[in-house]
Amino acid sequence: MTHGQGLSRRRTARAMVVVLAMVLAGSVMTAAQAGSGGDAQRTAEAEAALYLSRVVTTQEALPLHKCARAADRAGWSGTDLVVATAIAMAESGCNPSATGTNGQTQGCPDGSRDRGAWQINDCYHPGVGDTCAYNLQCNADAAYQIYRDRSSTFQPWSTYNSRAFKIYLNEARKAVLRVTGDNIVVGVVMTEGGALNVRNKPRTSGDVVGTLPDDAVVRIRCQTRGESVYSPIFDYETRIWDSDRPGRYFSDGYVYTDTRKRVAPRC
Repeated sequence: MTHGQGLSRRRTARAMVVVLAMVLAGSVMTAAQAGSGGDAQRTAEAEAALYLSRVVTTQEALPLHKCARAADRAGWSGTDLVVATAIAMAESGCNPSATGTNGQTQGCPDGSRDRGAWQINDCYHPGVGDTCAYNLQCNADAAYQIYRDRSSTFQPWSTYNSRAFKIYLNEARKAVLRVTGDNIVVGVVMTEGGALNVRNKPRTSGDVVGTLPDDAVVRIRCQTRGESVYSPIFDYETRIWDSDRPGRYFSDGYVYTDTRKRVAPRC
C-alpha cells in the first residue's frame, strides 16, 4: 500500500503453501521473534504472510511477467524495474483485483482501501479512481508517478521499507529478463545491523575498499568464486562473491537474492 501503509499479498503457488501452513498453524513469526542463521528465509516469508492475510481478490493473479511488462511501460528501468516488479508481487501477488482495507489512519478517519497490483490507497491518492486502480497498466502508470513524486524512491510502499519485497527478487529478475532481455540481478544486504565490507579481492584478506549498510538494495553486476565464507545469516557456506562494479567484491552469504546459486554473469 502506498503512503507508508504497505500490504504484501501473495507469493507464488509454492510460497502460498508455506504461508498458508504458517497461518493455519498459528506459527507466523515477527522479525523480532525469529532468530538468525537458518531463520532468515522463514522470517522473510513470515513478514510477507502478515500482509497476505489482509488481501481480498476477485480474480486469479497474473503471471509476474505481466506486472514486469506494465512496470517497464510505465517508465521503470534497470534496478528499479526489478524492485518495482517485486513490490507488485509483495503487495498483491500481481493481481489487478486485489483490495486491502484499512481502519482509521492519520488523515483518513473513515478508513481506506488499497487497490490493484501496486495497492494504491484511495484516501492518500484520491486522484486515482477505481477504474484506473483496477486496471493493470493504469495502476502501474499511477504507481510510477507516485514514485517520481517521491524523488524516484519506493518509500511510499511499506513492503519496500520493511524489505518484504526481497523474497520475490529472483522471480522478478526472471520476469524482467523475459520482458526486456536484461538479466538484472538485485540483492538486499543482510548483516543484522553492521556494515558489509567490500574488498578489492574475493577473499577476506583483501583490502577493504568500501562498505554497504545493512538493508541496502544493490545491483549485482557479476559474481565469481572466491574464498569460502560461512554465513550465520543463512546458515551455510558459500564461495560466491558478488561485485557491484570492477574492483569491488562482497560475500554473497550476506546478500539476499532468494537463491543460493550464481545468477549474475561471471566476473
